[in-house]
Amino acid sequence: MWLVMNDAFLSVVEHHDPAKYDLLTVRARRSADITNVFPTARVYTTPQRDYGYRAYVKRGAVAKVIAARITGIDYGNFKDSVKERSRHDAYLEIWTTMMRWGRGLKKWSNYSHLDAQIDDDLGAS
Repeated sequence: MWLVMNDAFLSVVEHHDPAKYDLLTVRARRSADITNVFPTARVYTTPQRDYGYRAYVKRGAVAKVIAARITGIDYGNFKDSVKERSRHDAYLEIWTTMMRWGRGLKKWSNYSHLDAQIDDDLGAS
């Protein structure tokens, strides 16, 4: 499950050891994303993996923290609640992709004005 919050982007999956069913693996691309949500979690660095950071958190603790985050929502527009500019911009790309997907559009098919900007940003000719 992806959890996209205004101060963290997390991937939460089952623990790799079935005997540790009570734990979830919380993964992130930035270690601070884990500690922003789970401040007492021990974060492991895993540079050889897709997500470079992970922590093992009890299922109940994950549920409690995420429920508190949901209960504490105090904004009417999620994107506007994201204060870190680079995170905001990354989330905007996700939002745009999902908007296109929801409308059944192929990537950039009805957004040719974005093609030139993306090419410029990527240094393409």
